[in-house]
Amino acid sequence: MTVRLITATEDLPALETGWRRLAAAQAKPALWETVDWFRAWLSAPAKGATPFVLTVESAGELLALAPLMRRWRTVHGMPVRSLEGITTDFPNAPVLYAPDSPDAVAAIGDWLRKNRQEWDRLHIRHVDLSREAVARFRSAVGALPHYLETSNASPWIPVAGTFDAYFRGLSGNFRRTLKNKANRLAKRGTVSVRRYPGAAPLAEGMAAAMAVAEASWQGLQGTAISAPSQAPFYRDGATGFAERGMLALYLLYLEDRPIAFEYDLLYRSCLFSLKWGYHPDYGEFSPGALLKKAVLEEAFASDIREVDLLGSADFYKLRWTSDIRPYHDLTVHSGTPRLWLDYFLRARVAPLLRWGRNAGQRFRGGRGVPPGGASGEPKPGPRMMN
Repeated sequence: MTVRLITATEDLPALETGWRRLAAAQAKPALWETVDWFRAWLSAPAKGATPFVLTVESAGELLALAPLMRRWRTVHGMPVRSLEGITTDFPNAPVLYAPDSPDAVAAIGDWLRKNRQEWDRLHIRHVDLSREAVARFRSAVGALPHYLETSNASPWIPVAGTFDAYFRGLSGNFRRTLKNKANRLAKRGTVSVRRYPGAAPLAEGMAAAMAVAEASWQGLQGTAISAPSQAPFYRDGATGFAERGMLALYLLYLEDRPIAFEYDLLYRSCLFSLKWGYHPDYGEFSPGALLKKAVLEEAFASDIREVDLLGSADFYKLRWTSDIRPYHDLTVHSGTPRLWLDYFLRARVAPLLRWGRNAGQRFRGGRGVPPGGASGEPKPGPRMMN
């Protein structure tokens, strides 16, 4: 087996066929492992990063691949060469490998150990510890200093049976609230859902979605799909995703005015909800939730098996599901003395502080203070968000 390092973007197209084969062979569909996602993401939000793709080949066949980037980061005031997964907000996979060639993962670990002059820290965000690929990668780098930190827990919806049966299983109060808001919105005019690409040009749908995003709270925070750091990925990437049948862009219209959008990607019968937002002028009608209902109805009527809501377990997502998938951040150090302090603080001190905090909470709970406070009354839940 031969391990090769690729650092030039122009060398990536030669990997596409083998890369697609490896991604399709993984037991769990993961959009973030595809060459389509890597190419689109690297072109925009990953500014300042360059490819650092490790491949393992034998007799001209691609057996394994680590889809990484390399960029400069500052840790405790020191610049370090950081190897990272392709995304910062979505799940990452440190390695893909052919099911009949698990030893190829060990070859990547050997390369990282023998070529520590190329990197200082490897930091992969949001990895799923239940995946065999993650377990094999952790074993492959086990001789190097490494640690795990809890990152987030993402809600997801298993799609099985009928939408009506699924919807009846949700909170009765939530269902009644949605019905009431839909009826009130309908009094304002004709409400419709449009999916792009479809009968209308994709450019029309993207322009409408970006206008809604810009007016929303995402626009104020600079995280909207229209933001300079995001637009190249979402706007320019939409064309490529649409050409491969992966894009599902939904818009909720009141008459001819777009009031909510949802930017989703479809991969191997899984629908990934990347971005959703609504126009604040119509917030009282929860247009984002109304659009989500329409999207899920379509998902249950198709061959989709799972809808991944991504991100954190925010309460407005938990209105739709109680299924949560936990993720962790994986950090591996090359052994450079410059990062010994960082390793000691994060791998040794931080766990002790968390243990002490949790022990204190357990002690206070054991003294009879109820979760709702001294009065014993439960704290009021958050209001429904769009």
